[in-house]
Amino acid sequence: MLMDEAHKYSEDVGYRPMIINPFDYFFECDQKAMVSATPAIQFSDPRFVQQGFQHIKLIPTFDYRQDLRLITTNSIVHSVREYLNQIGDSEPVFIFANSLELIMSLMKYLKVESHSSVFCSNVGMETIKANDFRAVSDMWDETNMNQLNWLTCRYYVAFDLELPIKPHVLILTDCYFARHSMVNPSTDAVQ
Repeated sequence: MLMDEAHKYSEDVGYRPMIINPFDYFFECDQKAMVSATPAIQFSDPRFVQQGFQHIKLIPTFDYRQDLRLITTNSIVHSVREYLNQIGDSEPVFIFANSLELIMSLMKYLKVESHSSVFCSNVGMETIKANDFRAVSDMWDETNMNQLNWLTCRYYVAFDLELPIKPHVLILTDCYFARHSMVNPSTDAVQ
């Protein structure tokens, strides 16, 4: 059994307690492994030690870092509007925000619903559709892409954005509006 994105189990268990349910089955398997493209996390479950688990680090031989522009603000609406005005509409924009309420509010205040698409879980789709917004999907597909593409945490990990163009990427967090929208710079941002 292979469990991918291993860091999410320890990071998310505080607000998604069922995320660790597969572990009992996992430890019963003879051949098992956990992988993650982000830094190794220490797990507290004693079965890892009892079963002789070891960390194997694969270190890239190339520089994978990307330049990052950090914008701190007291008005996320103003800052997003200003950023979108600066970059224009030559390339699509992918906006990662871990709150459907934040996404819906920003689209409304920025008046960008007509050229936006939202990608979220199937449960989130129902919430979005209940607000009379139809350009929503629970599966990423380039044919559903729009100028502004809003993605929830469902797409923070294990999502490879492969396009023939280089889109703009925004990662939003608004801890006053949605505490759970905080982004871990060592894991979520790297993905």
